[in-house]
Amino acid sequence: MGIITDKTSLSAPILDTKTGNPVGVIINFIPIAEIEKVLSGAYAKKLGAISWAKGRWNTLEVYLVNRDKLMLTKSRFARDAVLRQLVNTLPVNACLTENNTEITKIYKDYRGIEVVGASMCFPSLKWVLLAEIDKDEALAATKDMLRNAIITAVVIVVMFCLLLAAFLARVVKPIRRVSDAAREVAGGNFDIIVPVKTHDEIATLCESFNYMTCHIKDKTAALVKTEEELRLLQTMILTIIESKDTHAAFGFVLRKVCETTGWIYGEAWIPSPDGTQLECCPSWYSMVEGLEEFRKASEGATFLPGIGLPGMAWLSKKPVWIQDVQTS
Repeated sequence: MGIITDKTSLSAPILDTKTGNPVGVIINFIPIAEIEKVLSGAYAKKLGAISWAKGRWNTLEVYLVNRDKLMLTKSRFARDAVLRQLVNTLPVNACLTENNTEITKIYKDYRGIEVVGASMCFPSLKWVLLAEIDKDEALAATKDMLRNAIITAVVIVVMFCLLLAAFLARVVKPIRRVSDAAREVAGGNFDIIVPVKTHDEIATLCESFNYMTCHIKDKTAALVKTEEELRLLQTMILTIIESKDTHAAFGFVLRKVCETTGWIYGEAWIPSPDGTQLECCPSWYSMVEGLEEFRKASEGATFLPGIGLPGMAWLSKKPVWIQDVQTS
């Protein structure tokens, strides 16, 4: 096989089938342009390939190099390259000088530009078929994938942050408020209330906590009141026991009762010596001024059983409460 200007010649011997001796040579000439049509895709286009123009690379180049490292086909980037453009590149040297080694890797092409290429050797012809595409274009898809991966990662991180913020706002913060409120309650502050801002399980927790706090407050107040009453009763009993003067004991009891209940006036009524009526005890207590006249009126009064507030309490032997004594 050889090359004549713009044609490629193919030759094959004709052998005698009986003796095996050559009787002639068949020679055929193929225009290089036809090879170029095959390598460039023009031949497929001419035949009407539907997908010929789809997904074509801008820098893709397929070409042949001969044993002299010269291009046998046209170049997309160099003018008048046929049999003039020297291709002294890694895959050409590997094929022609290194035992027909074929290369598939990134290297610099005849333009000095890094390309992603693959080579195929034809040892009998000492030709090299190369398919190359610029590295930047070949890796553009990878860069797009990397960019899309980064964008996706950023979106995921943002969504995670938003979900985390929502979780903190809807779950962690209310629970922290409940925790802080619990410490306040443990310190004796029963007036604290956790605000209920949602309608989920957290809201139920806050409502339950508020109910518990209110219940504890009521129970604590009742216990404190009971304790105060027991303390007052204990003080009065001890005072009465230790007192040698009945009237002085009555005065102390009246003062303690008025101070504890907030009443502004107190007086005691005791049975007369014959036990037929109630008489006003000399002991009394007043938290305000101006009740002396009322006290003088009480000192001269007596009550029979069932008559007046003292008489009703004496007769029933139970506490009697009148909201407005003037209407009774």
